[in-house]
Amino acid sequence: MSFYADLIVALVWILARLERAQVIGQTAVDAGKMKGPPVDGLPATDAMRDLLRMPQSQRQHLEAVGLVMSLKTFDRLVEAAGDPKTTIGDATDLARDLTLRLMDELHLCSFWQVPREHQYLLNPDLFGSEVSNAFPSASGDIEEAGTCLAFGRGTAAVFHLMRVLERGLRSLAETLHDPNLNPERNPSWDSILKKFEAEQRKPIADRALVWRVDDKFFSEIHATLRAVKDGWRNPTLHVGRNYTPEQAIELFVATRSFMQRLATKIHEVPVSSVVEP
Repeated sequence: MSFYADLIVALVWILARLERAQVIGQTAVDAGKMKGPPVDGLPATDAMRDLLRMPQSQRQHLEAVGLVMSLKTFDRLVEAAGDPKTTIGDATDLARDLTLRLMDELHLCSFWQVPREHQYLLNPDLFGSEVSNAFPSASGDIEEAGTCLAFGRGTAAVFHLMRVLERGLRSLAETLHDPNLNPERNPSWDSILKKFEAEQRKPIADRALVWRVDDKFFSEIHATLRAVKDGWRNPTLHVGRNYTPEQAIELFVATRSFMQRLATKIHEVPVSSVVEP
C-alpha cells in the first residue's frame, strides 16, 4: 500500500482554511466591522461549502490507510456541504474534529518513506518486457526483490533474486531434453550445471539443437550460473550469511543483466518445484 502524504497535508490545509474563515469572520464582528449575531450561527458560505466538498476525492486514501474513525467524521463533513442548515460553526467544528481524529489515528500508524533514488525499485517490471515475456513466472520474485531493496532488506532481496535465477536455470535445463532434469525429479543446481558441462564437452554436432547455435553464449551463461551458485546461492541458504543493501543491489544489477541476456535465446517452461542445492 502506498501512503500519499501530500494528500493528507492537502486535506489538513483545507481543514485549516475552514477554521481560519470562521476566525476571520468572528474577528471582524468583534472589531465592529460587521454587524449581526456571532459568526458561528450564520449559514455556511458558498466558499466554505466548496471547501467542504474538496476532500471527497481523498476518501479512498483515508480508507486505504485504515483511518476508520476519521472516515466517519470525514463523511459527516462532506454531507454538511449539501445541507442548507449547516452553519459556519458547524463547518469549523467538523473541520476541527476531523483534524484531531486524523492526528490521533495517524499517531497509531507507522509509515516508511522510500528514498527518492530508490523509487524506481517499486516498478513491477524492473527487468523489462523481454524478461517478463520470456519468464513470466519470475515476475513475482522480480517485483518482490525490488520491494525488498527499496526498503533496505538486502538478504530478503537476495533470496528472491536466487529464485529468479532458478527460473533461468530450469528453462536452460529444459533445452537438453534430459529426463533426469525433469522438475518433478527435483534436480539440484549442481547436477544441472554438471549436465551443462557435459553438454559443452560434446562435439558441437552432437549437442542439443539449441546448444549448437552459439557456443560462446552458452559457455558464458553456464560460467555465470556456476559463479552464482558458489558465490551467492549456497552461502545464502545458510543462516550465518546476511547481505547489505549495497551487496544486494550489486546482485540485482547482475541478475537483471543475466536474465535480459538469457531472454534473447531462452523462454521458460512451467516450473512447479523448487531446486535444492
